[in-house]
Amino acid sequence: MVFDKTPLNVFSHKEKAILKPKDLEGKTIAAPPGDSQRQVWPAFVKANGIDDSKVTWVNVEPAAKIAALAEKRVDAVADYTTGLPYYEKPMGAGNVAMMPWVNFGLDMYSMSIMASEKTMTEKSKTLRAFLEAAYMGWRDVMADPKEALVIFKKRVPEIDVAIIEANMKLGLELMNTPRYGANGIGWIEQEKMCTSVDLVNTYMGLPRKVECAAVFTNDFLTKVAMPNAK
Repeated sequence: MVFDKTPLNVFSHKEKAILKPKDLEGKTIAAPPGDSQRQVWPAFVKANGIDDSKVTWVNVEPAAKIAALAEKRVDAVADYTTGLPYYEKPMGAGNVAMMPWVNFGLDMYSMSIMASEKTMTEKSKTLRAFLEAAYMGWRDVMADPKEALVIFKKRVPEIDVAIIEANMKLGLELMNTPRYGANGIGWIEQEKMCTSVDLVNTYMGLPRKVECAAVFTNDFLTKVAMPNAK
């Protein structure tokens, strides 16, 4: 894994903030038709006792999410927590409210590193080295975010450092967890993974059921400790 906590979230205007699931009743939410949050929405509804008949989803293109909320064409937008600085750019700092789903009973696994069976079999040494290097990179970013941004800016001069810094901070918060502190960056907890797989099997319309054990492994994980982890 990369993110240990899910970034699934709902953004709204601070002046009409949606801070708990039941606040969504009577509101409009924008997201693309195939958006992951729309697909697992029934699970969120069930976990929080939302009256789904009182919530209206509005179809928008991914690139139109920010404008839809900023222009008040909808009450809320389903988007990752890491997107906050991009919403604050047109709406103003402090004017965007977040409702992270992880705080309300739905903590699916999210961004991850995947490899084919062929790669795992034929290039296992390379894969293990890649994972170690990747997680060492994340560790170093956590240890010194400012220096990481200096390096990033040198390689990609066109970035807006202020936005990327805020975005990066939110991403790192999804990784700074007790699970990673105890087991190393990227470690996968079986129970949480199997819950995530169950949600995908139930709500995402796969052609066949996928078994939990078939989709993850910690066997290639080289333990890279969190900065200052005990």
